[in-house]
Amino acid sequence: MKRLFTLISLVSLGIVSATAQNITEGYYRVYSGAGDHYFSIVNNKIDDKNKDAVSNGGGGHVYSLRLKPLEEAISDPGTVIKVKQESGGLILEGQGINTYRLTSLYLQAKNNIKGKQAPSGSYWLYGSKSGATRYIFDSGSSYDTDKDPKGDKYRYTYLYAAGEQSTGNYTLASKNSNWYFQPINNDDSYFAITPETDIKVNGKYYTTIYCTFPFKVGENMKAYYIKECKAGAKEAKMIEIASGNVPANTPVIIESISDKPADNKVTLISASGSISGNILKGELFSYVKMKTDAENENTSFNDLKNVVAYKASTMRVLGVSDGKLALVKASDSKLHVTKQGKYLRANKAYLELSGAAENITLVKDNSTPEEEEIIITAKSVTREYGEKNPTFEFTAEGGMLEGTPEIECAATESSPAGTYEIIVKAGSVKNPKYKLVNGTLTVSKAILQVSVADAEREEGEENPEFAISYKGWKLNEDESVLTTKPTATTKATKNSAAGVYDIVVSGGVAQNYEFKYVNGKLTVKGPFTIAAKSYTRKYGEPNPKFEFITQNGVLQGTPEIECEATEKSPVGTYDIVVKIGSVTNEKTKLINGTLTIEKAPLNVTVANVEREEGQENPEFTINYSGWKLDEDESVLTKKPTATTKATKDSPAGEYDIVLSGGEAKNYAFNYVNGKLTITKKAPESIEENGITYAVEKGTNNVTVSKVDSNNPVCNIPATVTLDGVTYNVTAIAAEAFKNMTNIMSITIPESIRSIGEKAFAGCTSLKEIICNILTPLDLNSADGSTIFEGVDKETCKLYVPDNSVDAYKAAPIWSEFRNIVGISTLGINNIKIEGKTMTIYNVNGQKVNAISADELPHGLYIINGKKVIK
Repeated sequence: MKRLFTLISLVSLGIVSATAQNITEGYYRVYSGAGDHYFSIVNNKIDDKNKDAVSNGGGGHVYSLRLKPLEEAISDPGTVIKVKQESGGLILEGQGINTYRLTSLYLQAKNNIKGKQAPSGSYWLYGSKSGATRYIFDSGSSYDTDKDPKGDKYRYTYLYAAGEQSTGNYTLASKNSNWYFQPINNDDSYFAITPETDIKVNGKYYTTIYCTFPFKVGENMKAYYIKECKAGAKEAKMIEIASGNVPANTPVIIESISDKPADNKVTLISASGSISGNILKGELFSYVKMKTDAENENTSFNDLKNVVAYKASTMRVLGVSDGKLALVKASDSKLHVTKQGKYLRANKAYLELSGAAENITLVKDNSTPEEEEIIITAKSVTREYGEKNPTFEFTAEGGMLEGTPEIECAATESSPAGTYEIIVKAGSVKNPKYKLVNGTLTVSKAILQVSVADAEREEGEENPEFAISYKGWKLNEDESVLTTKPTATTKATKNSAAGVYDIVVSGGVAQNYEFKYVNGKLTVKGPFTIAAKSYTRKYGEPNPKFEFITQNGVLQGTPEIECEATEKSPVGTYDIVVKIGSVTNEKTKLINGTLTIEKAPLNVTVANVEREEGQENPEFTINYSGWKLDEDESVLTKKPTATTKATKDSPAGEYDIVLSGGEAKNYAFNYVNGKLTITKKAPESIEENGITYAVEKGTNNVTVSKVDSNNPVCNIPATVTLDGVTYNVTAIAAEAFKNMTNIMSITIPESIRSIGEKAFAGCTSLKEIICNILTPLDLNSADGSTIFEGVDKETCKLYVPDNSVDAYKAAPIWSEFRNIVGISTLGINNIKIEGKTMTIYNVNGQKVNAISADELPHGLYIINGKKVIK
């Protein structure tokens, strides 16, 4: 195919200029001045990063607008570009998509920009948005090859801002910016169908094709479709399209006697119609790309877009089976095979059938092909009376329409409302079989807006005459064409009180008009009125500032307003009296208002209280807040009372203290109930492990008061527990250990804060005191000197915290012990407990639960039958 230029002038490309003309709509190939690089639209959206290349700041690849070499373009439907002109500029429309949706720009073309002239016959293709301009460029890169069996070649286009100072290929001075428009005809510039050389049966070649544009097959070519094929069928009939005209968006099977594109030219036509019953389907785009390396993995334009995934169980493509033309399972050579899966190729036809046989032999219908009857139907339309007829249109079904029918209708602008036949005639229709179906023009009534003007009058007067107006007359008509004129009425009479009343318009009748009524308002004006506003306030508050409103005129002078109520006035309603004051308006009507005094809120609360089990309830304390005018309980008609369901015998727990029963003329009671907490009765003493503890009333502190005299070892714990309550051991009472001559070891916890007189007096056998108190207690008093009376301070060792040894040696009373050492010398590290199998007892014979030496308190233990001191 030689390049034959039909040079399109600057104005023919839809440029906004003084000499602009619309380009003749038709099919073109658009190619680059940098070589035989033809546009091929292969997808319906730009790369995600460049959906709007203008707002993106610089533009970039238009991956979906590829450039293909001549040998690829001849049979690629994507290179068939329909040029159209829309309000925004030039539109290049491809396979179901246009360049506006690809670039967000209405493209325009110029061959002269700021005095710079493009090469002869070429144009710069660009678009503007939001003040920014972007040009389409040939990328200039070498052809790349899709990594699939077909090996299509392509290169990209760019959308870029260009100027004289731009670098690289993005300048208007480069060939990459020049574009040529080449009409597609059947001479030197043509579109051809290339058969598949591996599908040859009885000396003829076959292929499938699916295009969004209509075409007529050439000489020695035939087009077939399939009308019926049942699930499981192994044979289907191909029906020849006798006229050879293939409607747009019709998937077909093509037969030819040559595998050369030049022998299989088709004619692109402009016609309407469809093939009814065709069960073949078509694939429009199949742009997929292998993801083979990191660059491809990170490039979003490699995502699958507008592709049909192949399903081996239901989809059949054209092939050969046992030497016969058939629909067969697709081999990989017929598909795009990628890491994402297998996909049908673009512009191919296929059959999708649930339960399809693996091979379906295609048999030609040997009967003489009959021309399908074309049904030409005039579209029915509706318009209003008085308007011009619309452009009458038609539809064609059952095949490809050749020629143009004529349509006429007897109705004119002045034809009355009703229905009229839209008659379709053969005109220049060349189809041998056709059926003409007339349509209907419905002339509806025109909308006539009927409005009545607002009016007003004084009380006691007759209603005025109401003025009716019209909007929407057709053909310069007026009220004279109405069968019955509308009337305006109101419910207001001469005796009606002042107010606003509807004026209702209705009753119109007309052959060609439908009435839309707009009602009005009649205002009956009464005397000039001064009305005091009504108010509400609480008892004990000052009156608000009394105000008034006026009606039916402009106030002249100032009225007076008064009310007898004061802050001390009891709850009730009081007149707000309006007086004439200095008002000079005639016929003035005065309307009093009302002051409503409501009860003031009085908050009544009862204090929370607490008692022990078995005690009588205390007297409940009631408090008030919210008194007005320095009042108190004395103004209450009846005082509130506080009650509870709890009695002396009630168990521990929380009980509501409920307030109720208050009465007052000027107060509304807001009760806030309280809580009575009954606590368990605290024990007076606790006995645990041979030690008796006295409980300090009202606290959780206990004192060691008595010790079992038969126990040679006494370990005083830091805490003891009774009935789930934990008590802190904080003191050792006077004479608690007095004269316990058999005791050998005493452990004092760190929690002890005081030791009473003669606490350890007479403990003559005491060998050790293990004191965990960090800071020595102050025993320097007359009573303190008796605490250790009778204890042999020469032989009894005093074990204290390691860091406190010096402090104890310097402390009064404590310093009398001659052997004060750190607790660590007891040999805690010598006690090694392994696992949970070791049995440990204290000297009282009680089992101790511990799994490590650290868990044991200091003292004397029996471990595996041996005494051990920690």
